Amino acid sequence: DIPITMRDGVPTVSVSLEGERFPVTLDTGFNGTLRLPAEWEEKLPLGRRRRKVLVTTIHSKHIEVVRRLRTEVRIGPTPVRGALVYFGPGPPLLGLEIFRNRPILLDLRSGILRVGPLNGGTQVSAPPEAATLRGVFTPTSAPRDGAMR
Repeated sequence: DIPITMRDGVPTVSVSLEGERFPVTLDTGFNGTLRLPAEWEEKLPLGRRRRKVLVTTIHSKHIEVVRRLRTEVRIGPTPVRGALVYFGPGPPLLGLEIFRNRPILLDLRSGILRVGPLNGGTQVSAPPEAATLRGVFTPTSAPRDGAMR
């Protein structure tokens, strides 16, 4: 389980990277794994490959740099290796990429994000009386607008 806190009505999880812990917004409309401020690109151990992508949001159209982390990032208690990181404007975001092909349960009332095994079926158990939203995200099932249906 990954603990979730609400900050100004937005679900937030704690991420640890290179000995620093910081909050990131859980953004179901972001298809990457992690987006960090552009100035962090120079401070992290990253792979050599560097590509630029055009990102279009409802507020802007801009270029972000995508690179692979050469170190582990922890999303809550969960370690992730080799994450693709987008570097661009705005606050840190956690997107859906790490949840591809995994069942997830987002329970805001209990404050947890429960992630099932890779390709391990479609069910994850919910705490009793939980207000939940369930979904299995695959590259074709995640709507382009980011809304879960």
